Amino acid sequence: MDFEFQLFFETEEGNRYVLQFSPFKIGSLPIQSPVIQVDLISILNNSKVNSVKTFNVIAQEVTNYLIDKPDVILYYYCDNKEIFFRKAREIESFQEFRSKLFSAMFHKINQDSRLIKSFIIADRKNGDHYISFIFKEKHIDEINILADLIEGFHKN
Repeated sequence: MDFEFQLFFETEEGNRYVLQFSPFKIGSLPIQSPVIQVDLISILNNSKVNSVKTFNVIAQEVTNYLIDKPDVILYYYCDNKEIFFRKAREIESFQEFRSKLFSAMFHKINQDSRLIKSFIIADRKNGDHYISFIFKEKHIDEINILADLIEGFHKN
C-alpha cells in the first residue's frame, strides 16, 4: 500500500501549504502497524493569521487520509514558530497551543473513532517538544511501545 500523499492548498488569507503524509523512516520500529508522519509545510505566508476554516480543512484532510488508510498510526510534531493572536491572551508555548488546538479540532470531527496520545519532551534549552500519535484503540499496545521508545530515547 502506498502511504505517500501530498495536498497543496491555499487559505482564504492567501497562505499556501502542503499537507504531507509519508512513512516514518527513522530506524525500524518494533511494531506491526505502519507509522505515518504528518507534516504541514508552509510554502507562502501572505498573512500572519489563519482562520478556523483553515484548521478545519487540515483536520478534515487528516480524517480523509485515515478513512482511506484505516490501519495506520499517524505521528506529528508541533513546531514552535510564533503565532499571532487577534486577542490578547495568556498562552502557553506555541507548540503546546498548536498541539491542543489540533487535538480539539480533530476530535470535533472524529468524536470517538480515533484517539490522540501526546508526549511532552522536556527541553529547558530549546523549549518543550510536543509529539502526538493518532490511532485506533486496537493500537494501544503499539502506542505504549512507541511511548517507551520516545521516553527512553530522550532520557539518554
